[in-house]
Amino acid sequence: AIELGEESFRRVSLLDEPQGVAAVVHQRWRALPRPGDARGLWVGIDQMRSPGNLGTILRTAAAAGVQGAIFLGTADPHDPRAVRATMGSLFDLELVRVTPADLAGWKHRARIAIVGAAGTARIDYRAPDYRVPTIFMFGSERGGLSDAQRDLCDRTAPGQQAEPQKPNEQLRMRQVGRRGLRARFREIDRRIDVRSGAHAARPGVAPGT
Repeated sequence: AIELGEESFRRVSLLDEPQGVAAVVHQRWRALPRPGDARGLWVGIDQMRSPGNLGTILRTAAAAGVQGAIFLGTADPHDPRAVRATMGSLFDLELVRVTPADLAGWKHRARIAIVGAAGTARIDYRAPDYRVPTIFMFGSERGGLSDAQRDLCDRTAPGQQAEPQKPNEQLRMRQVGRRGLRARFREIDRRIDVRSGAHAARPGVAPGT
């Protein structure tokens, strides 16, 4: 433990009114699963202007039973504002940071489907078979999917639309994330029920929600 004076502590704290206790911890990153171990649904994120929006997406993903989040660019899930917005659910997700090239190679080896959220998409979001391991890509609030993300996608589904002129982009991004993930998991539940006759429960998700 290191003891600091009040003024020194204020310099290292990000808070306007620090409580007097701080901790330095290791960031928790994992490698991509081995191809044979890849399963479930993941979210893929490149850039995001607001750490709060990122935290909201991750919180919704964890509540929906998503396996983890894959980061391709500058988005930082360990930003204090993002961590606060996750409300603790950050620790329920596997966090992976890779280059687009590494993800492209892993995608083919693991036979992963990648679906991008795009406002211009014409394919119904229910069309992809979410029973296979899938990454659902989210773009930035203003720019939407990056070129690197689009190159990785097998298809796009309606969800996110880049509209730079809109002043309420942060609210829209949070709404897109919540609606998109919840709707897709309702569809997964329905397909599992219809095709297998049994509900395969996922952590954090109540049947029929």
